[in-house]
Amino acid sequence: MPLKNYGVLVGRPTDRRREDGTDTPHYQVRLEDADGVSYRIAVNVLSQESPSELLYLVEDDLRHPVADTAGALDLCWHALAPRAGLDLIRGNLVSRDRMRPLPPHVAGRAPERETVTLVNASPEPVDLTGWRIADRMKETCTVPAGPLAAGATLTVELNGRVALGNKGGTITLLERDGLKVSGVSYTAEQARSEGWTLTF
Repeated sequence: MPLKNYGVLVGRPTDRRREDGTDTPHYQVRLEDADGVSYRIAVNVLSQESPSELLYLVEDDLRHPVADTAGALDLCWHALAPRAGLDLIRGNLVSRDRMRPLPPHVAGRAPERETVTLVNASPEPVDLTGWRIADRMKETCTVPAGPLAAGATLTVELNGRVALGNKGGTITLLERDGLKVSGVSYTAEQARSEGWTLTF
């Protein structure tokens, strides 16, 4: 079915809502542009057609003409002619074989504590036995033991001692001997919207 309006929307996220109780759940995202105009974005996270899974890719250093062009746009709706050079699919922004499925829901009730999701970006499995997550105050939380396959993710529910501060901070991943494997920092601006997932 052809689109009536083709373009790119650039805005700031202000709210989100998860849709449950339907065969084709959507994740609702509210955006605002520079003039305060509000837009509702509906992301289909479980389609009726096969393949039905939502795929994602975390790219720390995305370099692509489509991303460069989109990143220079003002915060508003930009109407475009079809095939105007910002088509994410035809422009091969990412390779589908690098993407991983993201489940639309997880059985059981939503965790009340904050979580950190680890992604094994290496081509080999990693044994996480004895690994820990540390905050800027050196408080630690144990990572579930066992191997993490190449390209796989693991969500770690924090134990209440490790704190992701609202004024910014750091998260450090330590291996079994206490040596730093990886670390990220985040700002107060990134932590301002409670309930959002931050990607580093």
